[in-house]
Amino acid sequence: MRLLICILLLAASPAYCQSTWIQTGIRDTVLDIDSDGSRLWIATENTGIRTFDPTTGAITHFDSTNSIIRTADFRVILCAFGKVYAGSYTDGLYMYDAGTWTHFDTANSGLPGNTIRDLVADTADNSLWLATDGGLTQWKNDTWIVYDSLSDGIGGTYINCLYRSTDGILWVGTRFNGLTKWQDGVAENYNYLNSGINDNFIRVITEDASGMLYVANNVGINTYNPETDYWLFVYTLYTAPLSSDRINQMGFDGAQTFWLATHYGVTRADSANVWTQFYDNNSALPHNTTDALYLDPGGRVYVGTYGGLAFYDNPAPLTEPPLTLEVYPNPVSDIVYLRTRQTFGSEATIQVLDMLGRTLMQENVSPVVYGECLYTLPVSLLPKGSYHIILRNDAQQVIGRFEKL
Repeated sequence: MRLLICILLLAASPAYCQSTWIQTGIRDTVLDIDSDGSRLWIATENTGIRTFDPTTGAITHFDSTNSIIRTADFRVILCAFGKVYAGSYTDGLYMYDAGTWTHFDTANSGLPGNTIRDLVADTADNSLWLATDGGLTQWKNDTWIVYDSLSDGIGGTYINCLYRSTDGILWVGTRFNGLTKWQDGVAENYNYLNSGINDNFIRVITEDASGMLYVANNVGINTYNPETDYWLFVYTLYTAPLSSDRINQMGFDGAQTFWLATHYGVTRADSANVWTQFYDNNSALPHNTTDALYLDPGGRVYVGTYGGLAFYDNPAPLTEPPLTLEVYPNPVSDIVYLRTRQTFGSEATIQVLDMLGRTLMQENVSPVVYGECLYTLPVSLLPKGSYHIILRNDAQQVIGRFEKL
C-alpha cells in the first residue's frame, strides 16, 4: 500500500451567510431523511416517523398511536425497492410496504442486534445492508446473513455507517475500529495504525464525482483515492473553515457543492472553494446541532436539526397553500391547540376576540415557515363563554371558534 499523510492548507476564505433557511412545521429532533420520490420520510428521536410533502407542506406521522411501532426513537430511514425501512435505536427494523408496517428484531428474525445506525440498498441483488451493534448484516431473499470480525474479517462488530460507492464496493465504518472495504466477500481494513486514517471512530462516508472517497471521523475528514491508494488528512478546524470537525452527514449536490451537517452548524463549500457557515444566529437554521442531510435532485437542500426540519436554495417558487386553521379541543378549559397550514414567508397574527369583537389576546407567530404548524394558546384565564380566533397574514385570514369552560 502506498501511504501519504499530509495537512492541506486551504486558501479558502469563510463566508458568514445571512441567507434564509426555510423552516417547516416539523420541530422534532430529526436524525435522518430520505425520499420516495413524492414525499420525504423523516426519522425523529422522540416522535417516531414523519413524512413531509415538499409541494404542499403537508405532514403525516407514524407512531404507537396509529401503527404497530413501539418506539419513538429512530436513527436511520431508507426508501428502496418500493418500500420504506426505518432503523430504530433499540427496537430493531420497521418496514412500510403498501400501507402496512412490519417489525423485525432479534426475537423474530436473524437480526444480531436491535440498534440499527445505517441502511444501504444493493440494487444489483435486491438486498439490504444494515449497520447494527451486532455486526454487518445483509437481508437477502428473506435470509439474514451476519458478517463479523472473527469469521469474516470485518474491522469491528459495532457498525456505525455504510456507503456503497459508484464502483459497487461497500464501505463499512465501525464505531471503534476504523474502516472496512467489503468487496466480493473479502474484507480489507483501514485503521489508525495501518493507513492514513486519523481516528478509528468513523462517522460518515461519501464520494465526489471523481470517485474520491471522503471519510469523516472524530477529528476531521480523510480523503482516499482508490486508484492511487493514497490517504490524505484534509479537513479539520485548522485547515478549513468548518463550522465543526464533528461531521454527522455530508454529501455533494449536482453542482459538486460540498454540504456538511455538523454538530455545530452547517458548512457549505462550493466548487470555487468558497466556504460558508450557517448557524442559528446568522440564518434561520432552527438549531446548531444538525444530524441529517438530504440533497434533493431538484436542488433543494434539507437538513435535520435538534430544532426540526429546514430546507435551503429552492430553485422553483414555493406553492402557496391556502391559510387553514383547526382549533381543538373544543370546548376547552386550559390550552387550545391551533393547527394551521401557513403561507410561506408571511408573518401571521393570532387574535382572540369575545363575542363583542374586543381583542383579548394577540400573538405574532413565526414567519419563514412552510407547511403545517402547531401552536398552543393558554386560555385558562379567560372567562367562560364563546370566543373567535382570527389567524391573519398579509394576504389571507381565517376564523375559528371555541367555547371556554
